[in-house]
Amino acid sequence: MAKIGEGHAEAMARKGFKEIGQALQAFPPGQQIQLTEEPGVFGNPTQQIVTQEMGGIDGYNAMLDAAASRAAPAQERDRGMER
Repeated sequence: MAKIGEGHAEAMARKGFKEIGQALQAFPPGQQIQLTEEPGVFGNPTQQIVTQEMGGIDGYNAMLDAAASRAAPAQERDRGMER
């Protein structure tokens, strides 16, 4: 299990370098700086962290099965209603 904030400093450095590169290109008038989102910064987890928090692939499949079982009664109820 990864510690909270692990890799945060590296992600902030990557984001800072990208923003500096964009700022240096923005000297000609009329160009705007577009902010970038960097995975690994606090509040923006990486795909690996999201998958681990969901319980891996098995946790994701369990979530899909649970959602499908909740939707099944509503679909059966809607089948009886015709226009």
